[in-house]
Amino acid sequence: MALQANRVDSVLVVFPRAEKQGQLGAFFLNEINTGEVIIIAADSDSKAVGIQVVKEEPVSWQLSFTLRENRVPEEIYEVIPYFLIRHEPVPSELIDSLGEDVEALRASYFKIPFRRQKAFLEIN
Repeated sequence: MALQANRVDSVLVVFPRAEKQGQLGAFFLNEINTGEVIIIAADSDSKAVGIQVVKEEPVSWQLSFTLRENRVPEEIYEVIPYFLIRHEPVPSELIDSLGEDVEALRASYFKIPFRRQKAFLEIN
């Protein structure tokens, strides 16, 4: 995964549960036909947080994971990394207007408006 800010500014990106720099702490597998969401995450009790200032130069983070037998059905999934942007203070009312717990590690996270390039994973 690579992140890049616009040419005028930089942004602060927070990666909850990131146990080491450059590694994502969690991501979603969104099954493209049914919309079923599978969450792949580091230890659920992990309080670790990765923080990165992202400027015009792309910054890369790794998606490293192991799928256990029968844990993920054979399908095609959109891979969606879990991170939060902390650029400017956003009014809590604005975040609340997106729905309940949109910044939590749940499918409601998809309500946050991001411009993403889609990445797919096919399991067969």
